[in-house]
Amino acid sequence: MKLRNKLIISFICLVGILGFPFLVMVVTSQGSRDHIDKMVHVNVKEVEFSSNFNYAIQRVKSNLREMMLELLIDPKAAELSRARENVERNIEYLQRIGAEWQAIVEMDLAENHKDQDFDALNLEKEELAEVRGLLVLMEKFVKATNELMELYNDKVATPATLYERFEKDVEPVSRVIQSKAFELHKDALNEAKREGEAFEKELLQAEQITILFVVFSFVLACVVAVIIAMRMTSPLKDLSDLTARISPENLDERLPVGGNDEFSILARRFNAMLDLLKANIEKREESERKVIEANNELEQRVRERTATLKEAREAAEQANAAKSEFLSSMSHELRTPLNAILGFAQLLNQSRRFPLAEKQKKSVDQIITGGKFLLALIDQLLELNKIEAGEMQIDLDCVRAEEVLAESLSFVSARARDEKVMIVNMTQAETLPYLRTDQTRLCQVLVNLLSNGIKYNKTGGEVRISTELQEDCLKIIVADTGVGISEELQDRLFQPFERLGHDGGQVEGTGIGLTIAKRIIESLDGRIGFESRKDEGSTFWVEVPLCDKIDDEGSACLPDMREEDVATSDVAPLYRKILYVEDNRENIKLMSAVIQEVEGCEFLVCMSGEEGVQIAVEQCPDLILMDICMPGMTGFEALKELRANPQTKDIPVIAVSASAMPNDVQAGQDAGFDEYVTKPFDLADLLTKIYHFLDRVPAG
Repeated sequence: MKLRNKLIISFICLVGILGFPFLVMVVTSQGSRDHIDKMVHVNVKEVEFSSNFNYAIQRVKSNLREMMLELLIDPKAAELSRARENVERNIEYLQRIGAEWQAIVEMDLAENHKDQDFDALNLEKEELAEVRGLLVLMEKFVKATNELMELYNDKVATPATLYERFEKDVEPVSRVIQSKAFELHKDALNEAKREGEAFEKELLQAEQITILFVVFSFVLACVVAVIIAMRMTSPLKDLSDLTARISPENLDERLPVGGNDEFSILARRFNAMLDLLKANIEKREESERKVIEANNELEQRVRERTATLKEAREAAEQANAAKSEFLSSMSHELRTPLNAILGFAQLLNQSRRFPLAEKQKKSVDQIITGGKFLLALIDQLLELNKIEAGEMQIDLDCVRAEEVLAESLSFVSARARDEKVMIVNMTQAETLPYLRTDQTRLCQVLVNLLSNGIKYNKTGGEVRISTELQEDCLKIIVADTGVGISEELQDRLFQPFERLGHDGGQVEGTGIGLTIAKRIIESLDGRIGFESRKDEGSTFWVEVPLCDKIDDEGSACLPDMREEDVATSDVAPLYRKILYVEDNRENIKLMSAVIQEVEGCEFLVCMSGEEGVQIAVEQCPDLILMDICMPGMTGFEALKELRANPQTKDIPVIAVSASAMPNDVQAGQDAGFDEYVTKPFDLADLLTKIYHFLDRVPAG
């Protein structure tokens, strides 16, 4: 039997043994208590009623004598006396006492009948008969008193006549009543005494029986407890004694094993532990000696290395925090003027109301190209910082290699035509495998390699793209016929901001594209490399892991919408209200010019978050464009108030901010902005978003 079951059964037995006498005691004491309450109640009432009954008779007689005496002394004063009222009141009290006395005796008789107490039943019957006889005499006494009162009220009888009638009719009856009431009073006291003696005898017997039960139960419980304790503690005592004797020099003793309960299982495991301990103790002693020696040496080296690493880590954390803060501040400060430069330039270039001349258009194109180059430099710096901080998001999936190559080529084909460089796709006749990679990130790397092959090529040169299928990866090769890289500069190729002698040349670039490409490929579990000869060209390659399982439903990257697709689209007038909340006047001018391209729109402007919330409540615009960093109420706080107001909670809100760090964009999305547009914004993209949200609003 399991130890738990033994303990439960033992506990139940002990509780039953010890609890039974207490249960008997409770039941007995409760019955005795009820009997005492009933006896005391009845006897006290009977004694009380007999005393009150005699008192009421005596009071009536005293009132009658007082009344006759007053009539004898002063008849006129007798008429004003209250003696008659006292007689009537005491008679009523006498009748009520008699009725209650009879009721309590009848109730006691019924209780004795129910309890089958025949001795008490006979006594109560006799008492009830005596009480009823007493009540008959009481009625006779009341009748004689009432007749005497009628003579008194008629004022015919003299005091002597009234007193004669009192002595003849009232006094004899009252004496008999008082005598019987006194006898009943004495009988009630005797009965109470008799029942009390009987109860004391009964209670004494119950106490003796209870004491015997308690003593017997206690002895039995002690015996059972001792037996159980001995059965349960014997194995534990053996285990305790053996544990006390165990030492590194004495590991040969074992516990006796028998049965299948918890103690036997514990004994087997304890013996197995001793066997294992004996086998390992010699190895431990030897290893402890070696560990102590090595530990002393290691502690010294760890202390030295820890101090060095701590200093290096603190310096790196400070440098990384300063760099991130600088990049974030630089991005915000540069994007604000760039927003005006690129925004107004795109408006000039794409305006259908005031088209530019060809010469002006070329000048504006130069402004846009320079602005986009500066914006690309900012984005690449932020991308590099995100990669170095380990914050770059990678979404691995099974993608078709043909789709990746086709998309990458679509991004650079226009530039190749402008630079008069031919792109030769040598993979068109091949069936390429699926790749385990992030399609967007891989496209980014290939576009960088293809763009470099075009930028650093010769007029009429070629850029060839081919593949080699290897055991566990696909090798994608991009070869060009450009200027090549000298051997002494090749070691610096993947270093950030390294242009390899092209800093002052006509070829634009930031010097961090290949650095980012290398970090991305390594994050995709791939490799990147190159071969190059001066004035002969360069060959770059990347190795991308193959996908084990083919997924025909993998998503493909799609080229971005061209600007002219939105700028020249025929959009019907909308007749909407657009509210722009911005504290920078140049940005307000730019956005005003942008909204003029949207026909049928009323443009509302304010320069603070507080004013923006107020105008939104009053005007109920169809769309709100919200800056984030403003003095006073920020864009986040303004959005929170708009969403909390039933009038403005459903108005779409687009964030337009120069805060373009990934955590800034994520914070805007988490706050509940419907879109987050970074400055400088792309005009076509911004107009697309505006048309999207205005089309959602029914015309008013």
